[in-house]
Order: sequence, then structure tokens, then C-alpha cells
Amino acid sequence: MLATPLVAYVLFGASYSHTFSVFTITAFAILLYATRHDRTPGQWFIAGLLGGLASITHVQEALFLALIPAEAVYEVLHRTWSPRRLSGYGLLAAGVALPVVPQLVVDQVIFQQWLPRPAPNISLDFARPHLLDLLVSTHHGWLSWSPIVALGLLGLPAVVRRLEWFGSGLLLVGLGEFWINASLSDWWGGNAFGARRMTDQSLLIGLGLAASCAWMIERRLHRLAVALVAAGVAWTALLLAQYYYLIRTDVGPPWRDFLIGQLQAIVYVPRLFIQGTVVREVADGAWLLALYTALVIAAVVAAAMTLGLRTAPRVNGRPGGGIPSLDSSEKPARSLVPVPARFPATG
Repeated sequence: MLATPLVAYVLFGASYSHTFSVFTITAFAILLYATRHDRTPGQWFIAGLLGGLASITHVQEALFLALIPAEAVYEVLHRTWSPRRLSGYGLLAAGVALPVVPQLVVDQVIFQQWLPRPAPNISLDFARPHLLDLLVSTHHGWLSWSPIVALGLLGLPAVVRRLEWFGSGLLLVGLGEFWINASLSDWWGGNAFGARRMTDQSLLIGLGLAASCAWMIERRLHRLAVALVAAGVAWTALLLAQYYYLIRTDVGPPWRDFLIGQLQAIVYVPRLFIQGTVVREVADGAWLLALYTALVIAAVVAAAMTLGLRTAPRVNGRPGGGIPSLDSSEKPARSLVPVPARFPATG
């Protein structure tokens, strides 16, 4: 998060939809993968509910529902699919409909159409997408504003190989969303920090980054892995300072000015730490309000970390390094850590 545009929308612009999209997408995808062997009726319904919430938060997130047919195709090819899955699909559809149908009704009442009107002066041209611009332009390009994404992309072959249908499904969804975003007339996402519309690929890039780092660690290049991640975080911190205090217009500067701006932004980095609500309340003298806000934030973070620690063993196997769980083909689930025999350590 700290090395991608997501940091701006979690810490500085939480009212944007991106934080909520990433949460619902990640929860939906992880629930599917964690329950892939024996999904209960309740889990089917909750998965649908999360998928529906993601879809009404940002309509193109409906593409993540493609993980369901990706899983089904994998099971059919490996002869593990069962007609009992049909009832699960029905429960998932009901879960999706629960948030989506009321939203459609509201859109019809307010806008006299089933979907909200798109933003004015924005069009789609799927035949001529701005693929290269969306990747490397200084005008919010995905790689130019978040170089760590390149390291994540390098790890995607390992993700697909080891997570099979889950990795393949996420990759196909990612390619689809990249094409859609590049096809928009405002492919840069307006006056925003970085490629904000690509933040919904945080799970995919996170898995790819983990695979790349695991590969380096297995080859005893752990210092290089740490250095690359740290460099990505530092680049983003400087870019945040440049965006908030130096960039005055919503245009892509020449690369020379863009890089010089990173150097000039160094003196503004300390100002980033007064952007938070708690610090501002302290500066205003509202000590009790600052304490209350800090306690609420701490409680939410603690709850999230506790939930994550409790559910992690269910995804990766039994606590304490027990036998890994089986995947859909009844084989041990694969992790992102390279196999020593395949990736021998050197140096």
C-alpha cells in the first residue's frame, strides 16, 4: 500500500471509492480462495454479498465476479466439479442481488435510468486504448508513479503457476480492467494521485510482489528485496509531497521536470505528517477529540490485525506450519515461496 497510489486514498483521501473497492474486492477474493474446498451455504451467500457491494461501489469491479467461472472451469478440467455447486451459485447470485437491486432502483428513481450517468465529457474507445500512456506517462502513469508495480508484474507468472485458477482469474480481471481504464478519454483519472483507477488491482500486484520478493529471498538476495520495496515507498512519499505542494496543474510534466520535482519535494515530506485528522485536531487544541479519534482508529486497526491473524492459518494451512490445505484438485495448496529444487539458492 505504501508504495502505490492506494496510500493517498487510505491516508489522505479516504472519501474516494477506491479504499472501499479494494476492501470489498480483497475480502471477496480471499473468501473464495480460502473456502475453495468445502464452501458452506453461508460462505457462498457472503461471497455474493461482497461481490455485490464491490459492484455498486465501482461498477467495473463486477469483473471480479469472473473468479467464479474461473474456479468452475478449473474444476471441470480437473474433474472435481460437482452439480452440488449449482445451489452455491444460486446463493451467490442472491448475495449479489441483495445490494445491487436496491441500488438499481435508487438509480432509476433519481436518474430515470438503471445505471447512474457517467461523468460528463468522458467517453470510451475500446478500439484505441491509451495503453502505453496509462503505463509510463508522467500524467499519472501506473509504472511512472508507482515503480514497485513493475516488480509485482514480474512475479505474476509465479502467481499464476502456484495459485492456478485464482491467479489466472485475477490476471484476466486485471487485464480487462487495464484495457477499460486505458480506453477512457480521461485515462489519467483526472486531478488525482497516480493511476487511481488501477488501485483495484492491489491484491494482484501484492501477490506478484510477494512472489518476486520470495524469489529473491530464496536466492539470498533479501537485502535487495528490502531495498527495492524501501525505494518504492520512498519514491511514493516524495511523489505525495510533489503532488500536494509542487504540482499546480493537472498535466503530465516532461520527464526532466518530473524527476527534478522529486528532488525538490524532499523538503516538503515532513508536511505530509500533518495531513492526518488526529494531528490536525491536536494542532487546533482539540485534545479530547484527537484522543477519541486516535482510539477509534487504533481499535479498527487492532480488530483488522486480529481478524487477519486468526484467518491466515485457514488460508495457508494449520497453525504452526501444519500440513498445507488441498487445492481444488486435491493436491497440496501451493504457496508463493519458491521450491528449492526449482530455484536453487546462490551466493
